[in-house]
Amino acid sequence: MTRDNFSDAVKNQISLKSGFRCSNPDCPARTRSYTEDGERVINTGVVAHICAASPNGPRYDASMTRKERAGEENGILLCSKCAALIDRDVSAYPPEKLREWKKAAYQAERERHSGLPDRPVDPRFYTTIQEMVCTCLTIYQTEGTVSKQARFRSYAGILYRLLFEDMVNEADYGKQEKLWICAVETIASDALESVRCRIASYDHSFPRRYRYFMEELNTYSVDIQTQKNTVLDVVENAVQSLFQTGKAFGLNK
Repeated sequence: MTRDNFSDAVKNQISLKSGFRCSNPDCPARTRSYTEDGERVINTGVVAHICAASPNGPRYDASMTRKERAGEENGILLCSKCAALIDRDVSAYPPEKLREWKKAAYQAERERHSGLPDRPVDPRFYTTIQEMVCTCLTIYQTEGTVSKQARFRSYAGILYRLLFEDMVNEADYGKQEKLWICAVETIASDALESVRCRIASYDHSFPRRYRYFMEELNTYSVDIQTQKNTVLDVVENAVQSLFQTGKAFGLNK
């Protein structure tokens, strides 16, 4: 039987917007913790379907399309206990009630971060972004000469859009290599002369690494959009450094 499961991108989006807390207003459980040494993240949450992913499941709605069943609107973050509870007693937890829970959870998280720009952010958040940019530009390598009028801010803006807007909503990570080699070649023309771009023959792993980076960023509970200007500064500085030191160029000639 076919199930319309959520992609990792959708699950990450719902978890982040819910603040990694169970959406049941009567449950205080957090859905993310750390190992004792602080080195690993432990996820205890479940992104559950409001309307079931397949026929005969709880709250299944035959009028929904497959895309709608697997979309963000149909998901809710719960702890494992509450996820089991809503499926065992469907009449007590209809779709309308779960959508109210989710709406309230999203609103509560927005309110928690309403003053975010004035709050100090863990510097590891920005370090992770620098590592993401470095990984991208050394896997999707460019060749050329740095232009005297290099527009690194323009480059940073396009990278920001790719990393934090376009790719977040891309369910099929298998397509990412083609996306990135085209995008990096295009945006590199803002910074380089005689541009040539290729995927390094030793490593095609950026889509997988990208997921790990996003998971790491999510652990800091920072709304990237509210930090956009600062994040753009970090990306711009990282890009400029990588080009000017040559680290963004073909390392595997």
